[in-house]
This record gives sequence, C-alpha cells and structure tokens, in this order.
Amino acid sequence: MIGTRDLIGQAKGILMERYRLTADQAFVLLARTSQHTNVKVAEVARILAETGELGPQRGGAPAPGQSAGE
Repeated sequence: MIGTRDLIGQAKGILMERYRLTADQAFVLLARTSQHTNVKVAEVARILAETGELGPQRGGAPAPGQSAGE
C-alpha cells in the first residue's frame, strides 16, 4: 500500500504536469479541493491518482483558471 505522503506527492506531480504548477501551488489546489468538498487531502490525492479526477465524483473543485460553472 502506498503511504499518504507518497500519495500526496504523486497527486502533486499530476497537478504540476497537468496545469504547469509549482509544488506549493499544487498542494494549495489539493488543500482547497479538500476544503471545498469536505474530503481529507489524502483522499483527494488518492482519487486523483486512481481516476485522474480532482475531487469526488460530485463535481470537485474547478481546474485552475476556471469558474465553478464551466
């Protein structure tokens, strides 16, 4: 089983590549998604690593540069 730190690191890497973010920006995006969806950061990271989706299936947080309606 992959550790929580490794999982968060993997998710940060996905976001860094996908959106050209720094490591700090990627973590902030994970944290904001966690707060927005009321899901722990580690779970947000797991979902991203397994499905490629940022946040739970109920919509998740918008991608950087997008509003919630897009």
